[in-house]
Amino acid sequence: MTEQPYFMNPNFGSFGTYVVEDEGLHPSFKASTGPDLTETHYFGFSVPEASIHAILYAWHHPNLGAVSGGVNVFQGVKSHAPGAEVSDYRYFMSDKTFIEDFPNYRLDNGYEVQMLEPGRKFRTTFRDDGRNSAFDVTHTAIHDPVVWPGDKHFEQVMKTEGELVLRGKRYAVDGYHVRDRSWGQPRPENPFAVPPHSWMTAVFGDDLAFHLTATDDPARDPIWKNVYPDFDGAQSVKFGWVIIDGQKTMIKSASKLTEYDRQTLMPKHSDILVVDERNKTHRLRATIVAGTPMHYWHNTRIPICLARWEYEGRVGWGDFQDVQYPDFVLANS
Repeated sequence: MTEQPYFMNPNFGSFGTYVVEDEGLHPSFKASTGPDLTETHYFGFSVPEASIHAILYAWHHPNLGAVSGGVNVFQGVKSHAPGAEVSDYRYFMSDKTFIEDFPNYRLDNGYEVQMLEPGRKFRTTFRDDGRNSAFDVTHTAIHDPVVWPGDKHFEQVMKTEGELVLRGKRYAVDGYHVRDRSWGQPRPENPFAVPPHSWMTAVFGDDLAFHLTATDDPARDPIWKNVYPDFDGAQSVKFGWVIIDGQKTMIKSASKLTEYDRQTLMPKHSDILVVDERNKTHRLRATIVAGTPMHYWHNTRIPICLARWEYEGRVGWGDFQDVQYPDFVLANS
């Protein structure tokens, strides 16, 4: 039986340690890991007032010499990824551009990343002249990266500023996003028999941000309860953090319940109660305003969404990414 990847298992203990060298590639893992060894590089941005979200992703398979990745920019909720206003994600590209100058690279579809200041400032650009679309966005760190236990993944709150042209209409980009980076571990493509787990971020300003990776609480009667009756609620939380006024705290427990559109299986709302290591309780509610299902590998369906987050009278924005596996999709089809 294939071991589940780390992001599907609880990760507790101490925060990991960030070193700027982790912005580069990690060839030392190639000899000890198989073809599903992974490095990822994720940026994004949004224009919340126009219900626009952009997903900028690169997934490297070092032992295969291949990269998949690209750009999806969508306005509102889409039924299919190619229905996005901009959709250019390619599965089979050479990793030559990665090997030469990572984390600076340009993919075959024209998506380009430049690191302007190590670990602090990046620029992403893209043009699709045939669809009269383009963007030029600068991503500047608000906080230091938050590293998961094990030192093979981090997230970082970024300020996003620039311009988007979407099908001929111009939008200012002026908001926040949480980038992430993974390396050194396999990411198998097996059809795992587990309920959906969600990667969620919420940024309310320079002073307040959340991240949580978690499965719905089986005690709250999620729609998958009969599909996975033996799922242990103690396994619900994979990892999470809260940053308040520059101080980061790990989330030690959470209870999440997601409401889905039963026709499309796109998330609609999520109600979340989290408790951090200081025993402070936080309640957040997400409402999805934009999204599209992505298939980064065939045995998953991953609605990538922009969520409007509410917390103690404040409104923030961020990702709601729901990783769905075949048994869940079949049972609700």
